[in-house]
Amino acid sequence: MNAMDAAERTKDKINERVGADDYLYYFGDMFLNASDEQCLSWLSDIKCQNIIYLFGNHESNMYRLYKQAVKDRFAFIDDVTEVYPIRMNNVIFAGNHVEIRVGKQHISMNHFPQHSWNHMNPRAKSWCLSGHSHNSDRTRNPDSPTNRCLDCSWDWKKDVWSWTDIEDVMSTKTFVAVDHHKDA
Repeated sequence: MNAMDAAERTKDKINERVGADDYLYYFGDMFLNASDEQCLSWLSDIKCQNIIYLFGNHESNMYRLYKQAVKDRFAFIDDVTEVYPIRMNNVIFAGNHVEIRVGKQHISMNHFPQHSWNHMNPRAKSWCLSGHSHNSDRTRNPDSPTNRCLDCSWDWKKDVWSWTDIEDVMSTKTFVAVDHHKDA
């Protein structure tokens, strides 16, 4: 299968699982070796209107599109200033790190795996979601019982991670202190 076929299958799976009003968190590195036009075309075919985009380490095209969105919205801002969040069509650029709450569940998200994150203590039971490792960090794989962190990249399932999928995995994981928070 070539890269274009894989991109089409990925887009189809996303559109099967994610509705227009849903929120899709994307943990970076979406378009390696794609043109800006290919990125925009692919994204415009995603029906979800709330793609929260976190930057990864292979971001030349998405970062260029982000900088253009900033310039279009804030013509007076220089080339080094960053503004978040900022929307470009159905993508909301959120920078490098996002923290959210779903009900009482605190979730820290980043492209890069973190060993320590906000609200990481035995009582808070916070989660850390990331990408980047392509399943090579065994401690972040779904079948690892340690810590409340998960590599939610496309590589593991070849599908979108739903809230229920993540809840199910996290219910099997235990808290492991990696720093002074063990007694918090």
